[in-house]
Amino acid sequence: MTFNEYKQLAEKFNIQENIKYAVFADFEESEFEYVSYISIDDLNIKFYRDRSIAETLFINCFDIEEYTLCKLLRVLILCNIKNFTSFTIAKNLNDNKGLICGDHINFTGRNFLRGKNIEEFGPRFPDATKIYKNSFSEKLALEYGSVVCLGTFAGFPATFAEEEAYRRLGADVYCNKMIQLALTAAHADLPFTTIFFHYSDKSSPVIPKEYMIKFLKQR
Repeated sequence: MTFNEYKQLAEKFNIQENIKYAVFADFEESEFEYVSYISIDDLNIKFYRDRSIAETLFINCFDIEEYTLCKLLRVLILCNIKNFTSFTIAKNLNDNKGLICGDHINFTGRNFLRGKNIEEFGPRFPDATKIYKNSFSEKLALEYGSVVCLGTFAGFPATFAEEEAYRRLGADVYCNKMIQLALTAAHADLPFTTIFFHYSDKSSPVIPKEYMIKFLKQR
């Protein structure tokens, strides 16, 4: 997409002026209040809110390709939303029970920023060393612990051999979402916080609402 195409989408999107935050997660839609939607890549991406968390849009990421979500993030930037949070299901690789992403390893073989750079969003080679260096991430990490996440485009959960390889690469947890969104926010030099929900065989495929609210109220 060109910058003008992003701009046109942003102009069509009727967003409330008091929205300052966007939250990306897989969640149960019936637990939130529907607000609106936007069409990107022939998909209707829905927006929700919860009255207990002010100034915040919730985007349900379930079954939406991450590159499509990256395009949405850029539209939201043009709507003057400058703070982004992702709740992501991840699998623990060791005894580190940390919940906050402090760094990532991009093992997906992909990067949304490939191709012609759009200067209006950021420089050709953004500084990726400070993606998670923001006040919200650092505040949460003090209480809940920080981890290194490996992002994979492979199956989830991984095989035993794959998990062993991820450990040797230095990862504490791994996931198959979030990395591209973090890179897109970093390109625009905007804060991005990733909060993990640890996967188990008995886990729900969605993030519980009360889990998200607990963290968001600490902003």
